[in-house]
Amino acid sequence: MTRARNPAKWLQSPTSTTKLTQCASLRLAQVRNCHGAFHYGFVPGLVYSGIAAHVLRGKEPWTFSNTSEDSDKTGEVANFEPIEYPKPDGVFSFDLLTNLQRSGTNHNDDQPAHLRIKADKGEAAWKDSIETYGGPEQNFCPAGVYEYVQEVRERSERAK
Repeated sequence: MTRARNPAKWLQSPTSTTKLTQCASLRLAQVRNCHGAFHYGFVPGLVYSGIAAHVLRGKEPWTFSNTSEDSDKTGEVANFEPIEYPKPDGVFSFDLLTNLQRSGTNHNDDQPAHLRIKADKGEAAWKDSIETYGGPEQNFCPAGVYEYVQEVRERSERAK
C-alpha cells in the first residue's frame, strides 16, 4: 500500500484541464481501491469495496497497489480449455439479441467501426492475439461488438 494525500492526484495529468476529465478523475479516485481489495479474496474484497464505495468514498489515506499488470495475467490459449456455455433457457438467460433489446442500447445499424487495426499491424493482430491468446478482445463487451472479421484478413492477404 502507498499513502495518498490527495486521492485524485494520481489520476490527474498536467494536461487534464477539462471539467469532464476532472469529474471522472474524482469519481475514479473514490473507487481506486475496489479492484485491489479483491486480491485478498472474494468476501474481503466485496466487503471492502462496499465500504469504500458507499461510506469512505475515496477518503481512505491509502491506495492498494497492483503487483503486476493485467496483461501479465493473460495466458496462452493452448493452456486453457474452451468454455461450453449452456443454451439460453428464456427464463434466467437469454440470447444476445434479446439481451441487447432489453438493455435499451440504441445505436445506428450503419455506424462505422470505431476500433480498427492499422494496415501494417494487421498480421500481428492475427498472429499474436488470435493464434497465441485466442483473441481476448472479442470478450471485452458482452454484446459481442468486438470481433475479428475473416473477410478483412483475406482481402488484405490478396492485396499483397
